[in-house]
Formats: sequence, structure tokens, C-alpha cells
Amino acid sequence: MFYEVTGQKNVYYLSQQDRTDRDYAVFIDGTFDITDKLKVNAGIREFWVNNTLYGFFGFNDNGYSGTGEALCTTPIVTTPGVYTGANRPCVNTDKKAVENGETHKINLTYQISPNLMVYGTWSTGFRPGGNNRRPEALSYGPDRLANFELGWKTAWFDHRVRLNGALFYEKWTDVQTAIQGESGITSIVNAGNARVEGLESDLSWLIGDHLALSASMTGLLKAETTTDFCKPTRVGLAVKSCAPADVDSFAGTQLPVTPKVKANGTARYLFNVGDYKSFVQGSVIHQSSTTYSLEAPANALVGNTPSFTTFDFSAGTALSNWHVEAYIENAFDKRGDLGHLSECADALGYCWAHTKVYPIKPMNFGIKFGQKF
Repeated sequence: MFYEVTGQKNVYYLSQQDRTDRDYAVFIDGTFDITDKLKVNAGIREFWVNNTLYGFFGFNDNGYSGTGEALCTTPIVTTPGVYTGANRPCVNTDKKAVENGETHKINLTYQISPNLMVYGTWSTGFRPGGNNRRPEALSYGPDRLANFELGWKTAWFDHRVRLNGALFYEKWTDVQTAIQGESGITSIVNAGNARVEGLESDLSWLIGDHLALSASMTGLLKAETTTDFCKPTRVGLAVKSCAPADVDSFAGTQLPVTPKVKANGTARYLFNVGDYKSFVQGSVIHQSSTTYSLEAPANALVGNTPSFTTFDFSAGTALSNWHVEAYIENAFDKRGDLGHLSECADALGYCWAHTKVYPIKPMNFGIKFGQKF
């Protein structure tokens, strides 16, 4: 009973909060043909956000003073040892995030020939702010993105080859990122600014009447912070400016959970066996390594996820309105890591050194049957 949240039997940590997110928006979009080959498309979106969080979060005020019941803004309405089952002891969280703004898009396309088109795009993005469940952690603000893109779409050899691609630059302001504070409780903070520069491309090639090849790739030249990220407080409060000794990640640090290279390729061979339309197919998927966090101590102990490559194979046949396919995914049972999860952020770093892993899907095989009616 000593450590129980007041009025909650065997409950030592209680989150009983009402979260309401309200989003409203209006937009307009239009396209105008400047010439037969040059077109402009533009749009604007106006939005309003009203997010609230109300209730109780935390511990009692015996073994964990300074949080939970110690932060009550209303009188405690429950009684130690009397278990009502549903009533929160008090209200210690009453937060609101209200904001509004607009996003834009302008796209120019030029059709050089029937088989070649180039385009340029400027667009902006917005992610609303919100309220952290921990009472001591402040609400976090929105982050914004400005995107600049130059791209092309092409077709060659009587449309047997298609090659598309784009160069992009993204300016990211007030980046929202998750950090772990005391007791392993996650808070969202605005870490600073970042930029992303890269190339994406996809290729499809029909060789003869039977073999089809396709591939796509995204490569990031830069995906890094452009401002220093200061160490947050023990309860997850953001710190906007600090001395060099208190910087967690200096400008130029790679953004976490962001592989610099993602690529895949597929070869599909089509053939007939009598009246049966059949195929065999093989695919390869690759992802480069990623970092864990913008918090330097966590990164040092968790380390980077290793890059991985997997292979999928399938074969099938079809007749009339049915088809059957046998497949094997991750054929060589590669145990790639998509990311890591830490249960806490202790001073000794034990949890960071013993994180849980989000693995990719292990080897999986089966048979699919489909019927059209």
C-alpha cells in the first residue's frame, strides 16, 4: 500500500488522461496550361490544430516524490486503502497546444517530347505540436519542412524501358524527436534544425516478351542536423542553447533511424505452359545501417544497426479466373535490425546496453490461391 497510487489497488504507476486532438483544414488546388508543353500546378492548405491533454500521470508521493501526486493541481479525491477502481486521485496534467498556419505547393512540368518530361517542385509540410503525458515535460511545438525537387520521367525503346528519378533537398525546422527521460518515460522535444539531400530513381525494363526487370533506389547524400542538440533535462525538457560540454549531438550528426541507402530489384520471367499463364520471380532488398538516437550516450551504448540484404522468390500459374502462387520471403533467414527499443534511460546506461530489437520478418513461405468471381 505504501507505493500504491492513492485509491488504486496494486497500481504503482497510473496513466489516466483524456487526450483530444482536433484538426481542421481547407485547401484549394489548380492546374494551368501555360503552353502546350508547360504546365503549372499550385495549391495552398490552411489548417487549425487544437490538442488537449487532461488527467493524471505518475506515481504517489511516497517513494517517488516530485512527480505524480506531488504535482496535483486539484485536491486528492481518493483515499489510501479504499479502492474505487476507476477514479484518478487528482488532476496533475492540463495542457493545450493550439496553432494554425498554411502549407503550399508549386509544381512546373515541361513535356520536352512524348517520351521525356522534366519537372520542378517547391512544397512545404507541417506536423502539429502536441502535449507530453509527463506533467513536468512541456508541450512541444510543430515542425516544418520545405522541399525542393527536380525530377524527370522518361521512356525509351518503344516504352520498353522507363527511367524516372529526382534530386531533392529538404530543409527541416524544429525537428520533433523522441527522448527518454527519468523512469524510461518518453517525451517529444523540438531538437533543432536538419537537412536532407538525396536522389531517388526507379527503372523498369521489358526484355523481349518474357523477362521484366525493375529496380528502385533512394540514396541520401546528407541526412543530418544543422544545429546542436543540447542534452535534455532528466524529465525530458528540451534545452534550446547550451555550452559545448552540454551538447548531446553537434551539428552534422546523422538523423536517427534513417538509412542512407534503400534499394530493391526484381526479375520476373513470364511463360506459358499450354493454356496456363505462369511466372517465376526473384527479388533482392537492401538497407544500409542506421543510428539510434540524437542522444550521444544512447548512441554510444546501443550502436548502429547493421546493414542487411534479403531475397524473396516466388512462382505461380493461372488459368481462366483462378491463380496459385508459391513463395518464400527472406529466403536465407537474414536477421536484419529495423531499430532498437530501450525500456529506460538509467544513469549507468544498463538499459541502453541491453536494448530490444525490432527485427525484419524472418523466413516465411507458403502458397497463395486466388479466385475471381
